Amino acid sequence: MPCRVHRALPRRRHCLLSRPQDCSASLELDNKRVKSLYRRAQAYEALDKLSEAFKDLKLAIHIDPKNKPAIVAARRVKDALAAQIQDQSPVAQTVRELTADDTLADRRIALLKSLIGTTVDDVGSSLEVLRRQGLPVLWEITKATNSETEAHLAIRCMASMASHVPVADALIAELSLAEIVGLVEGYPALAVGAVGLLLRLLTKCSKPQAVAAGGGEADGTLSTGELEAAEVGRCDVAIDAWAAAMASSEAEVRDAALDAVVNWCSEEAPKWATPVPEEDARRLPMSERKAVQEAEARWKAVIGVRASRVCQSVEVAMAMFNLLDSESSSERQKALAAFGRVAAAIPDPEMVQTLLEPILSASPGTGGDLSFMRRKAALASAMFLAHQEVGVFVLGRSTAVQELVMLISSGDDIGTAAAAETLCLAASNEQGRALLAPVIESGTLDALLDSPNARARSAAASAIAKLGVASKALDTNSSDTDRLLNTAMLLLKGAEDVEQQEGKKLDAAAAAEDQANSARVTTERAVEVIAALITKSAVKDEIAHGSGRCTQALPRLCAACKDGRSAVAYGLAHIFASLTVTNKDVQRRQLAEKEMDITPEQLEELQRITKQKNDDDEEEDTPQRVAFRTQKIVQNDGIRALVRLADGASESTQLQVAMALRQIAVEVPVRGSMVQHGAFRVCSDLASSPKASVKCVREAAWCLGKILVTTNPNVLTEAQRLDAIPPLMRLLKDHHADELMHFEALLGLTNLASVDDATKNRITSEKGGVRALEYLQFSDHELVRRAATECMTNLLPHPKVVEHLRGESKRLSPDPIERTPMGAPCALCTS
Repeated sequence: MPCRVHRALPRRRHCLLSRPQDCSASLELDNKRVKSLYRRAQAYEALDKLSEAFKDLKLAIHIDPKNKPAIVAARRVKDALAAQIQDQSPVAQTVRELTADDTLADRRIALLKSLIGTTVDDVGSSLEVLRRQGLPVLWEITKATNSETEAHLAIRCMASMASHVPVADALIAELSLAEIVGLVEGYPALAVGAVGLLLRLLTKCSKPQAVAAGGGEADGTLSTGELEAAEVGRCDVAIDAWAAAMASSEAEVRDAALDAVVNWCSEEAPKWATPVPEEDARRLPMSERKAVQEAEARWKAVIGVRASRVCQSVEVAMAMFNLLDSESSSERQKALAAFGRVAAAIPDPEMVQTLLEPILSASPGTGGDLSFMRRKAALASAMFLAHQEVGVFVLGRSTAVQELVMLISSGDDIGTAAAAETLCLAASNEQGRALLAPVIESGTLDALLDSPNARARSAAASAIAKLGVASKALDTNSSDTDRLLNTAMLLLKGAEDVEQQEGKKLDAAAAAEDQANSARVTTERAVEVIAALITKSAVKDEIAHGSGRCTQALPRLCAACKDGRSAVAYGLAHIFASLTVTNKDVQRRQLAEKEMDITPEQLEELQRITKQKNDDDEEEDTPQRVAFRTQKIVQNDGIRALVRLADGASESTQLQVAMALRQIAVEVPVRGSMVQHGAFRVCSDLASSPKASVKCVREAAWCLGKILVTTNPNVLTEAQRLDAIPPLMRLLKDHHADELMHFEALLGLTNLASVDDATKNRITSEKGGVRALEYLQFSDHELVRRAATECMTNLLPHPKVVEHLRGESKRLSPDPIERTPMGAPCALCTS
């Protein structure tokens, strides 16, 4: 055996192949011989078989941990193996192939596409491209003019790499931002990609916070002024790029620039300036809370600098202003959104007014007076959305309202729609409503209800509804109410066919997009009007049962319920909540919330005596009519519509959804449908959501109790049963809940407690659960006492309840059944 080991000593290269076999033969005789393992590892290393060498060295060190030559060799082989693995990685091979001169064009395109997919979600791969000197390769491909496809893919690859903060910092250090701006100006085919790359670099790079000693504030962070100064240089580069892109003749490039401005002025705050939720902020010490608020203020100042520089740039501001009158509806909407976002990012409304003055004072230019008025009307709309006081400022200029009237009178579709939209937004503001007097007095607003332009009709109807609600001038017998309802119904009926003429000058794809946008806006306005009128019982019945004006109003409203994030989610939820309740019940609830010791009937009599209510206003909204409307909602898939609205909804929308579902659950026959269509699950989620309001949690838990009163718990899944228990227990412990809520929650728990041990365990494991049931056994209301006693009786087989009641029985009088409601379960327990 020693002979074979010595034969394995390295001598000449051509003898290397036989040396591992010699060592292996030696190890067959003694597999723990360290020298043989070490010599075989040397041979493997010389043969570049690093993986096998490392395995032998690890085994040798395991047998003899103090063998220094093996330890040194293992470290050396490990480093060489890591370098070998990196050299064989897909990224390294891709960079080598892109660098090679003999790589075919099709192969280069495939490699670039592969690199985009690899780097977009993997920061490690992106950093490896930098280590392999792949960035100069990609930049050279971008600047080469022989293949636009390769150049476009290369710039996309750099943009995907820049989605990671450390890579974006490295790219900014190595690339020239001015050269990227040059791509936007000089290479139209690469302009979109260049805009995207520049935006990614500016938004993903590290934002300066710490400064060198002696600079900034005492805590070592940049002051607001220093952050603003650091941002100015990058702002100049960005402004040049956005201006060049917006001046392009290609619509795709202009759209990319508008999107870039919106994203740039609404960039998410970096980690050091991320807002802390209010609930978490309350738990912080005062010093930390102040530091968080100051960091948020510094970041808002940075965004304000960007937005103000956009407005100060004549090229960018005027380009955005001119795009407000684009032939493309999509481009007009993007320009409107960009102006609104820029204005909203500037915290001082007076500064916005100052920055807008040159635009509003400019001459009409080549587009003529009509085009200039359309642009100013659209600008006013954007300002009402961003800062209502700025919108009032724009609309309050000397001839602004008269220009809106002229636009409407001109018969121009785009101008009429823009003017009507401005009137609709102005009607939402008290100061704006005061400016609309000339429009109302001249009858222009009423005339818009008969306009052939669906967008104009919908905006005018919404404006009139807002004005009527504000002045309390709308009632059931009002002619305005009838006209508004008629307009809203027609808008719902024709939402799929609106504004087709806008797309006649565009290609089919653009026309389809414009038509879809018009239908969406029309539906939103129709929902606004119906939501304003839905308190009228005649309106409720017409929505539910249909009429000659629109036979499919309720199905269309259900179809409009996409999710809780839509602009009309709250309006739709409010409509369903109003359809499923009587007006007297709404009034009774409002009085209870205000803790007024007066009944709805007494309030009506008081209003009649004080002449605040006319006999003609009396509405016959009975529970029977509510029951019919509820059946119609269920038949038209309204439960699933409400379930969709709960997805991603705001706090106020969640409350309306929970109220609507709870009111639907009043009708016993539909409770099974609520379980089947997902309403039970949604109520469990809402009642357990930490983001939901207290009222929403209470309504959702009450809905669960109602459903469980008459639903066989065995048809529910185990998860559904267990998830319903915590909300019901919280409702029982809610001192602000009324006795009916407690009664129905107790009946629901009683039903659940009869199923199996798992539900009993869940009920008894709730903190204070048994004590809450015991407390309600002494309620002032007899039915609540009986329901609590029945629930405790159903829980009796559980050991925790038995133990609790046995303790209670020792403290009771000799005749517990007659003296207290605890007697019944205690008697069962002790018998």
